[in-house]
Amino acid sequence: MKDFYRWQLWPPPRNESDSGNFALWEEPYKQARKWTPCAAKYTLEEEPSEDNNGFILVSANGGLNQQRVAVCNAVVVAALLNATLVLPRFLHSSVWKDKSQFGDIYQEDYFVNYMKGDVLIVKDLPSHLQSLDLEAIGSQITDNDISKEAEPSEFIRTALPVLQKNGVVHFLGFGNRLGFDSVPADLQRLRCRCNFHALKFAPEIQKLGSLLVQRLRGVSAMQTEMDTQLFGSNMLDRPFGDKSTDDAGGPSRYLALHLRFEEDMVAYSLCEFGGGDEERRELQAFRETHFPALVARLRNT
Repeated sequence: MKDFYRWQLWPPPRNESDSGNFALWEEPYKQARKWTPCAAKYTLEEEPSEDNNGFILVSANGGLNQQRVAVCNAVVVAALLNATLVLPRFLHSSVWKDKSQFGDIYQEDYFVNYMKGDVLIVKDLPSHLQSLDLEAIGSQITDNDISKEAEPSEFIRTALPVLQKNGVVHFLGFGNRLGFDSVPADLQRLRCRCNFHALKFAPEIQKLGSLLVQRLRGVSAMQTEMDTQLFGSNMLDRPFGDKSTDDAGGPSRYLALHLRFEEDMVAYSLCEFGGGDEERRELQAFRETHFPALVARLRNT
């Protein structure tokens, strides 16, 4: 059994007498401190101007991760199309049942101000555009109109003419619509700049996150640059080595496992899980209710 652990598990135990004390639980502080941001500086040659092609609206679907990706992609598309981005909205999903909007999760003013050297961002459409029926005038673009992980050229071909004609485009859904490998380096850095610098969680979330991290590590753990990035001025700061609220005096061990086996992803995967005809009927009904665009694509293929 000793040989099995030695060859089958990595990293190996620190010593043979303590087979449960793995280096897996060590925080790689030295390595993490060597990481440096790659997108902290402005990435575009020209600063944005209000004299541009118009406004981009994005209504993002999915959960928190998908919505964050959509926000970063929206910034890139706005720069690509020389447009002003309206602060993205999050669709209320019957799956997630979460009514939170951008300002409930992220710091709006920080986001707008941080990105102003790259992309102009406003909180609302101008009054003369708010009364327009965007779907009726052809300014609404859904996930059926843009390929998944599309190349920038597809946005220029599909969305730019509409934007130049009507002065506004509404991307509805916007789930993973922009690719990665096909995006030029300057726009790729802009996406990273948005994700790792501009999007800061709301103070209430930062405080709670800092508390969770502190409890996971133990009060004597060192703080890293990542803490500053995540929590900013809302990072909890207890004195080094203070064990007043931690009887163990050191970090506890946690393992987080997210299987992602939820009904929406099971249905979207189009896989079968051994439930027979009843399962197939239930998943198909779920897809028709929650993923009509997916069902439409399947019928056309």
